[in-house]
Amino acid sequence: MNSFLPKTISKIVFLIFSLTAFFSMQPLHAQVKFTSSCLETTIGKNDLLQIQFKIENGKQVESIIPPSFKNFTVVSGPNQQSGMTNINGKVDQYIAISFF
Repeated sequence: MNSFLPKTISKIVFLIFSLTAFFSMQPLHAQVKFTSSCLETTIGKNDLLQIQFKIENGKQVESIIPPSFKNFTVVSGPNQQSGMTNINGKVDQYIAISFF
């Protein structure tokens, strides 16, 4: 029997297991996510509302440039918030600004 075939198969199996182990140890990068939110659905003439712009898992976010609030009076803002969580080695970060 040819001994070349079993050695080749064992090398291929070893290579597959090695590559699988290598890629499973690489950190998974979370996708960048942008959201804007406003909890109020209707407002009156003198009511306040809060709007928030949030970027999650962005690398080196220096600032968020908000739209103009034409026909609105900004009474507070930009109010900046940031945070980070680390759960089982998975790090998530965010930066947000809000206006009233």
